[in-house]
Amino acid sequence: MAKADGDRLNAALKVMPEGEGRTAVHDAVCANDDEYAAAIDAALGMPSPHMGALLWKLQYFLEIEPDGYTASWRADAIKPLFDDVARFASTERSPTRLDSEWATARATYVVAREGEEAAGAVNDVAGEERWTKRRYAAEDALMAIPSPDASAFAFKFMVAKGGGRETDCWDAMLEQEALLFAQVEV
Repeated sequence: MAKADGDRLNAALKVMPEGEGRTAVHDAVCANDDEYAAAIDAALGMPSPHMGALLWKLQYFLEIEPDGYTASWRADAIKPLFDDVARFASTERSPTRLDSEWATARATYVVAREGEEAAGAVNDVAGEERWTKRRYAAEDALMAIPSPDASAFAFKFMVAKGGGRETDCWDAMLEQEALLFAQVEV
């Protein structure tokens, strides 16, 4: 049963008269609360698969109480959160972190490219220049992240060389990544 169902049951329970029906609703509320708490505990205890899940955990643990403070948590309850933060913040890029960084950089590039094209389509020269600067910054960020897979490498190659573009500032990096994907040592 979903939390929203439990909330509706709780609301119904508050207005129900005493009797057999109220007992059944009360039992359903308690069962729902236990089920919901178990699901939350399981989610909080498992490693976050991506930054969105880590953000959810942080929001859960740091929710501001009505008194203006956050709740106090046992060390064993928040240890998985600290483990996630350490994993995502590590200097070594884990596959999960690399995928997240890549997806963010790629999306930033795509938005900048689309903005640049849209401004150019309506002859907004100043807008097109702003978007071009954003695209250049997005390209630099994108190229700095190791390609997590061959598809990402192909995308980077097309950014650097597609459409007859001759950007040679990334050639050495592209060559090194190509060798990694080809599993060739030079």
